[in-house]
Amino acid sequence: MYFRAPVTLLASIAALISSAVAAPIADNHDLSRRDVWVPTILYPRENIVWKSGYTHNVVWDTSSQPEQITNPTGKIQLRRNNVTQPAVLAEGFQLTDGRVEITVPYVDPGCGYQLVLFGDSGNFSPEFMIAAEGD
Repeated sequence: MYFRAPVTLLASIAALISSAVAAPIADNHDLSRRDVWVPTILYPRENIVWKSGYTHNVVWDTSSQPEQITNPTGKIQLRRNNVTQPAVLAEGFQLTDGRVEITVPYVDPGCGYQLVLFGDSGNFSPEFMIAAEGD
């Protein structure tokens, strides 16, 4: 008899806690509206050759930008063999500009290089080649 009252009390408390945890949280966000933007890099194109030390424009498509961009400030880094290099080639530019000028770094010549455009997300250019300055 004395055992039944505490068990009933504990069961009632457990039921209240579980219903509070399972209750939906009010969400004022419209899930159909997304503001992550992944602009396609148009240049460099696949298999193009850039030379170390030379200046080039990196160009991306700005036609599909959302109304609100989560992070409108961009940064570009070099990538090869699935590893993004720590050196920053450009930063502080607006993604809505659609282009930024960079200087090709002095790296091991070869193919399989990509540029990574950071802002709302990180997206990669097509693979291209970097040649030594004198080649």
